[in-house]
Amino acid sequence: MQLSPIAKILLAIVIFNSIASMCAADDASTRMLVEVWHTGDDALTEKLNAALEEAFGKSPDFTPSYGQKPNTLIVAIPTNVDWKEVGKRTRVLSRI
Repeated sequence: MQLSPIAKILLAIVIFNSIASMCAADDASTRMLVEVWHTGDDALTEKLNAALEEAFGKSPDFTPSYGQKPNTLIVAIPTNVDWKEVGKRTRVLSRI
């Protein structure tokens, strides 16, 4: 199962908007550190992880980080991504 480019973009937008609203910085020039963690080892979970890292990397509001630095937003995908076929499409379900 593979996420289409449109699905990746929509998923990244939904996640970004949710996180951005919770983590708005006082200073617009301050970029929040963010780490994306995942424990799943299947291809779909890996692709979701890559899409999130790419979206945060392109965002003017976030800076990718590693090593659990102070004040870092941790976005975790705690399990393998679930999915189910809906017609000719694949619906992806995950907790983040």
